[in-house]
Amino acid sequence: MMHQSRKEQGMVSVSRRMLSADHREAQTMSMQDSDTEFAEEWGNKSRHVRTPRK
Repeated sequence: MMHQSRKEQGMVSVSRRMLSADHREAQTMSMQDSDTEFAEEWGNKSRHVRTPRK
């Protein structure tokens, strides 16, 4: 197996950090989308709940 040069090691390190940041951003956006969908569904359900008459 050949060894990587310092330049190649640096490039690999930088690309891993960038991919990690992109992955975290994608996870955050996915969680926000899920929260938004849940809130919309919850809002729609609460409108359809009948209140008892007095």
